[in-house]
Amino acid sequence: MPVRRRILTAGLMATAVTVLLPTMSGAGPLNSSPMGSLSTGSLSGGSSNGGCDRSFAPGGALDSRAQLDFEKTVAAVAAHPLVRAAKNDVAAMYRADPQGATRAGQSTVDSAVDSIANAATQTVVTDDPANPHFNWVVTAPHCWHGVEVARSGYGIDNPDNVHRHAAVDGQSSFVIRGRMPQQRPAQLSFVLYGELPGTGAVTKEGAPVLASLTSDRMQIDPDGSFTITVDPEPADGRPNHIRTTATARLLISRDSLNNWAGERPSYLEIERTSGPEAPAPRSREQLATQTADLLRTIGRYWLDWDNTFIYTKAPNDIQAPTAPRGSGFGLATSGHFAVGPGQALVVTLDPVGARYLGFELTDPWGVAREYVDRPGSLNQAQTRPNADGTITYVISAEDPGTWNWLDTNGIDSGMYAIRWQSAPADLDLTRTVRSAQLADVADLDSVLPEGTTRVTPTQRVTQLEERASDYTERLRG
Repeated sequence: MPVRRRILTAGLMATAVTVLLPTMSGAGPLNSSPMGSLSTGSLSGGSSNGGCDRSFAPGGALDSRAQLDFEKTVAAVAAHPLVRAAKNDVAAMYRADPQGATRAGQSTVDSAVDSIANAATQTVVTDDPANPHFNWVVTAPHCWHGVEVARSGYGIDNPDNVHRHAAVDGQSSFVIRGRMPQQRPAQLSFVLYGELPGTGAVTKEGAPVLASLTSDRMQIDPDGSFTITVDPEPADGRPNHIRTTATARLLISRDSLNNWAGERPSYLEIERTSGPEAPAPRSREQLATQTADLLRTIGRYWLDWDNTFIYTKAPNDIQAPTAPRGSGFGLATSGHFAVGPGQALVVTLDPVGARYLGFELTDPWGVAREYVDRPGSLNQAQTRPNADGTITYVISAEDPGTWNWLDTNGIDSGMYAIRWQSAPADLDLTRTVRSAQLADVADLDSVLPEGTTRVTPTQRVTQLEERASDYTERLRG
């Protein structure tokens, strides 16, 4: 019999919906949801019917007048006819790609195009080094101050990261003033890119990495405050310094959060202290023209990236990373999964002492699966480990009745990414991935380690209710 319980959708608004949960046995059709009527992709702060809590104002590090103005501008530019025409072109690219012939690709193409279009618009609106701001981008849908903000994930976006982008150049000088909260993120990183990601040669990092700085290498005062200088000159004794070159274009900050209920993003401000005369502000038409051009460029780029680095691998073949990432903040491995009806991919990883370990699923186009009110991703704080400290995950469309469930949200194929950050320098990389095995959900008992944490349907509702509530806490600061 199904379990009936009322929960809060997406955690940011006290809006209750009735959830019908089936028993754990039995696989439904591919596009069915084992979570019944639970809203997927719902607006954080909104209800399952798309409503918006007009009073929600978290007041944290992300909640600023500049951010709200940025989001309103992005929404207006994204709706421009030039951008809509570019979206049609990108949708045609996607449908012509081999993934466009798959059931998962067909069912997610429109939402993926919408998401990357929003991301392209964010990039263009941010691209003003004469007036830099750290803009919160590549987000889940959310609702605050009465404004609904659409999804903008792409490029295998990490659900545990709070991504903020600031435009820089190689001629100006900038100062970043920040403060780590009392409940600090697992890692705060800054990566300087030599071009907008997705606009040049297809490389692992998506763009040339000019410099990086992570919190474990920064000088931070006892109260959590810090200053970072960004300019073309050598550090010359300055403790937190990012040196630019003539091609410097974009600075990306990432707060990686393990404990969503406890850790918070950092407060960040950036000021341009010297540089060439600022150009005239761009018109809405100019922003739309630049967005349309960028969208067509990155739409093609990320298809090529996926077909170079992801789909050349065998499905379900999860390999250990072979070297640290070029961006300097950790290790990663990625690939693609394929699980048929009634099947599950069982994966065991070793945290190897990393402060952060995250495992996520995406659609075939690289947009993260729903992670606010469904477990499309899990970091080690959200998992239950095995007796030996390793972590075993179950990837499936139907609920396998295990705590460490990575939910494909109804699709039978897509991508995955696994990231270890702030890891010991001398670790043995071969230990990171212990095993990966395709199995029938009905036979999981013969595959899972002894002591695997199981959940009942009622416990699953509680787990997801807490997850959505914890996501709210990420925003409160």
